[in-house]
Amino acid sequence: MRSAGSFYSCVATGGSALAVLACVLLAGCTSTSGDYRVFQENIALQNQNAALKSQLKGEQLQIKTLELQIAAKTPRVATLSPTRLAELFTVHAIKIQSATNTAKFHGGKSLRGFRVFVATLMAGGRPLPATGKFTISAFDLAAKTGANKIGQWVFGARRSKNLWYGLFGLNCFAFDCPWKHPPAHANITFRVRFQDALTGRVFAAQRLLKVHLDR
Repeated sequence: MRSAGSFYSCVATGGSALAVLACVLLAGCTSTSGDYRVFQENIALQNQNAALKSQLKGEQLQIKTLELQIAAKTPRVATLSPTRLAELFTVHAIKIQSATNTAKFHGGKSLRGFRVFVATLMAGGRPLPATGKFTISAFDLAAKTGANKIGQWVFGARRSKNLWYGLFGLNCFAFDCPWKHPPAHANITFRVRFQDALTGRVFAAQRLLKVHLDR
């Protein structure tokens, strides 16, 4: 027969074992709860990633659709084959003429801008009337940095077609380029970019000229 002391010792030992088991079970529950939370976060991130991919795919499709719409509305420049073009007179260069100067437009009393003369030339240097887009820029390079561009003027093919002058041996285009403010110096750098409407080729020319200014 066990003594009372032995009985209480067993109870104490059993209580310690239960306490240890409870701690183990509690720890297991805590770990399981943490793992579940991480699992939920991963699922949320995966869903978010899938939503972003779907959104990106939709935006890419929308961009492609817009590009197709723009392409459909943009007229294509019809050009001949190189073999066919070789049989025709075409532009091979452009030249800013020395007659380029300041001008009083429409009978005005003061200078209002530049009159820029541009010749479109064949391979042999002879002038050839050729329509296209002209972009003309003028610079006062002696002016302070950042304020040397006097202006830029664009003339489309339809407009430039009416600005060709063949009389009196000019054989060039004459463009009136009004300025907002007159240049401070007489030495002006002119730049011209021409895109030929027939061939699609682009030509450029630059020239420094001394122009007349009101003083």
